[in-house]
Amino acid sequence: MKMDEGLDTGPMLLQRSVPIDRTATTATLQTLLATLGAEALLEALAQIASGTARPRAQPAQGVTHAAKLDKAEAVIDWRSSALAIERQVRAFDPWPVAETRWAGEPLRVLAAHARGGEPLARSNPPADAGTVVAVEREAILVACGEGQLAITALQRPGRKRLSAAEFANAGLISRGERLG
Repeated sequence: MKMDEGLDTGPMLLQRSVPIDRTATTATLQTLLATLGAEALLEALAQIASGTARPRAQPAQGVTHAAKLDKAEAVIDWRSSALAIERQVRAFDPWPVAETRWAGEPLRVLAAHARGGEPLARSNPPADAGTVVAVEREAILVACGEGQLAITALQRPGRKRLSAAEFANAGLISRGERLG
């Protein structure tokens, strides 16, 4: 875009978009957008050099300001839906990293995905939000306000990243324990 007096308000020279799938994290999007941005910059410079660039005004509709991230936003509220928590985990990768509490210490949730959409009242058996409902080979299942979150990678303070299988095989967590 061309510069003008406002913040990010100048006319656009080129625009590109990319679909965001359900597995994308902030880290993977940064890499993807850096590559796409570099390619778009080269294309826009070539258009400017050849005189074919056609600036167009940015739409005034939908303009928003993104506030600086705060580490407190990364704390998981297990009363939220599993899908909302899954999105939180992906959004805060690589920083500040989604976090909960377990056994009196912080526990980083590095990778997870939502399972099901049943409210807690209809889950079988009923479980409070934040309760570990199952420890499976590939995931630790935690009850949420709606559905269950399948945690697949986590990290204790000062320790290395562990898959759910490694965490479970070490006997560190069991069904019925509470997170949060």
